[in-house]
Amino acid sequence: MITVSLDITERKEAEDQLHKLSSAVAQSPNAVLIADPDGTVEYVNSRVGDITGVNGEDYIGDDLFAWQRDASPPQNHEQILSEANQDGSSQREIQLRRTDGSAFWCRSMTSVIRSSDGEVTHFLTIIDDISDQKQVEAQLIQTSKLATLGQMAAGMAHELNQPLYIIRMAADRCLMEMDAGTLEPETGREHFEIIVGQCQRMADIIGHLRIFGRRDALEPSLMDPAASIHRAVEMMLEQYRLEDIEINAAIPPTANPVFGHPIRLEQVMVNLLSNAHDAILDRLAADADGAKGSITVALVDDEQAETICVTVNDNGGGIPEDKLDSIFEPFFTTKEVGQGMGLGLSVSQSIISEMGGELAATTSGEGTSFSITLPYAIGDEPSPS
Repeated sequence: MITVSLDITERKEAEDQLHKLSSAVAQSPNAVLIADPDGTVEYVNSRVGDITGVNGEDYIGDDLFAWQRDASPPQNHEQILSEANQDGSSQREIQLRRTDGSAFWCRSMTSVIRSSDGEVTHFLTIIDDISDQKQVEAQLIQTSKLATLGQMAAGMAHELNQPLYIIRMAADRCLMEMDAGTLEPETGREHFEIIVGQCQRMADIIGHLRIFGRRDALEPSLMDPAASIHRAVEMMLEQYRLEDIEINAAIPPTANPVFGHPIRLEQVMVNLLSNAHDAILDRLAADADGAKGSITVALVDDEQAETICVTVNDNGGGIPEDKLDSIFEPFFTTKEVGQGMGLGLSVSQSIISEMGGELAATTSGEGTSFSITLPYAIGDEPSPS
């Protein structure tokens, strides 16, 4: 009798590791789908059904991205191969609807799994329900927006004062000519047209502020960034001038469209202008050199790079170098106690990031420079950050 003994220790260890991995995937709080090289689903865990509202088993044999058919634009495995970054994965945040009609936000990351010789063996998609996170972010942005409205209040007063002054002048002129018996019908009509026009201007200002204060939709839309930059500058221009701070703006009438929320971009701009304003006032209070405050706002539409770049420069003395890396952290502020919540720049960075862009800052002894870079709107949604 011949007895053959084989050492299967390594195989047992491999099976044990595979069992642990399989259990971890099955019990993962995230949805997991695995597809073959053609993008056909071979495996799903139970969380797929919990998140999408469809029985996960129904996706077996279907396309890897069948669960996001109502996304705009839909994905496919060939697109993932072309978009995958250096670590072989592609990530996106999308809003979808379950079969019961309820909306949800999710973050999906699809990785390309290759063999040692570089051949694609599988696609792995991990889906995370981020609906609660999106709601918290929206509430934080809304809170910051209401604080920004407070910063805009003084500017609004100045914006309303000018049309009120013109209305008063036109009405007084009418009364004087009526009392003197010299009011001609045509002249009276001109005065009343001025009054009507200025009333409409005031209504537009107030209406815009009402829109600004509303809770906006989570879904971004196609927008002209130049319009938002113009509105933010115009709202603060007169107030700052009276405080001896000049805003020099170089903004084209229109710019190539980007994806985002017009009011949110305006919120970012008002925050940057307000920070520059406060820094300049602090410098003027500490420095009796008589130098005027200056803020420069510029928008460059770079068609070659397909980006919009907005810069806000001030001569407020700059941010200390050792604090520059911390300014985008929540609740960090360089202002005195009680003068700021430390949320403005953190929320602003979040807004720009959602638009697929970048908010950065540099500083010098002269002042601080903030730059916003936004990609052109190409396709049906913003590029993921």
